[in-house]
Amino acid sequence: MNDLAAKGKSICEMTQAQLAVLQSLTENGNDPVRSLARNVLITNGLINYQEPIIFPDETKSLKQRTRYLKTVKPSGLNYLKVFPNPANQFIIVDYNLKEKYKVGQNNDIYITTLDGKRVENKVISKQQDKVLINCSTLPSGSYYCTISVARKPLESLLFVIVQ
Repeated sequence: MNDLAAKGKSICEMTQAQLAVLQSLTENGNDPVRSLARNVLITNGLINYQEPIIFPDETKSLKQRTRYLKTVKPSGLNYLKVFPNPANQFIIVDYNLKEKYKVGQNNDIYITTLDGKRVENKVISKQQDKVLINCSTLPSGSYYCTISVARKPLESLLFVIVQ
């Protein structure tokens, strides 16, 4: 390559001997030399190359663990949705208590910081509704939105405020 640059030639003007050396490097060289040699041969139209597609190994014997900060969801039921996420001025909390709702219970939706400090609280009196919560006074960061039934947390979702 340095010989070509010294003579003022491009990689498209290589001799057959130089191309043979590059072919050998693509088969026996180590990266990044192998990659560079392959790219020069591709540029000269001497090889066709398809980028390999690597699929995940689905023969793993253990289930992959996903890390969540704090999400409480009993038996996969979704009682709570929070959007937009990330939020700016407000969030909309869409809730459906399904069979958990009973008239006269203390049900509420509250917002907490990551360390558990409550910053907003809304009492709810319907089985299903959407609640608009003003977030314009809260600083940027991550928060939890939690719905509780009879003063017991039912589900919490993490959301982000970006001011």
